[in-house]
Amino acid sequence: MPVTGTPDWSNIDPFNKEELHQAMQTWKIKCEQRRIDIVQPFKQFD
Repeated sequence: MPVTGTPDWSNIDPFNKEELHQAMQTWKIKCEQRRIDIVQPFKQFD
């Protein structure tokens, strides 16, 4: 069972730099969004 937010590596050709780059970008953006979601509720206590 893959962790939510991780890319589906199974359908990515590891030798296809373009696909790999795309997956990494998507993954990075998802991580950023999740980080913001986690931090957001605590902002009100600043």
